[in-house]
Amino acid sequence: MAIFAVHYRYADRPEAVAAAKPEHRAYLASQSAAGRLLASGPFNDRREALLIIRADDFAAAQALVSADPISQAGLVDQTTIRPWSPNLGPFGEN
Repeated sequence: MAIFAVHYRYADRPEAVAAAKPEHRAYLASQSAAGRLLASGPFNDRREALLIIRADDFAAAQALVSADPISQAGLVDQTTIRPWSPNLGPFGEN
């Protein structure tokens, strides 16, 4: 399995984004429980977020992101998915 860094830039609709967060977090929690989401969280400005996911390939990573309710609601203006090769730490091969 590969690891991917996913960068979200939320839509400039803070009320709508805030309203969608509970369903978004529930989805992410389910992906974490399944071992697909390794870490996630917003940047301090709360307008962007980073997700670290494990997937078989780019298409699977893209499918996981596309199924996120906040993406489906059209509240992510930009998504960047990049393969990531951590060397050290909890996601690396140490």
